[in-house]
Amino acid sequence: MQKRMMVGKKRRKKHFPYIKIALGFLSIILACFIWLMIPYYQTIRYGICKTYVEMNVMYPQFLEFVSAEETVELQTFLPVVRTYYKRIGSFGEQILDFAECTFERDTLFLESVKINRERVHPAEDMEKIQQYNKTIPIVIAAEPDLASPPELPENLADYK
Repeated sequence: MQKRMMVGKKRRKKHFPYIKIALGFLSIILACFIWLMIPYYQTIRYGICKTYVEMNVMYPQFLEFVSAEETVELQTFLPVVRTYYKRIGSFGEQILDFAECTFERDTLFLESVKINRERVHPAEDMEKIQQYNKTIPIVIAAEPDLASPPELPENLADYK
């Protein structure tokens, strides 16, 4: 018996699928990187509170929301949005303020707003809140930015 000789054809070597493993690993890393770069989003309640704060800041040229949290008040079981925001004051100083928006139960209307945990701020006037409640459908239709701000650093020196 004669063995057939292959003329003009080279025999292919069987390679271990290193390239397929490397491409799979790189695609998993790329997918994780893209997933980590997508910002977290809050609910529309955050957008309503954020818009109210933006409309009532004295000098809104520079306003940056630093932190946001949505919870339920334990005593009254009303939804609450707490935000920290940084603004530039009248003399150019950077001021970190706090706003707490309490919503009516099962609605998107504001019940009360506390700025810096005090009840003397002009934005906390009930008449002003009632006027703003009439514009909430317009705010929802305008689709405010709901991207969640990054968390506050643990060390205040890192905040600078």
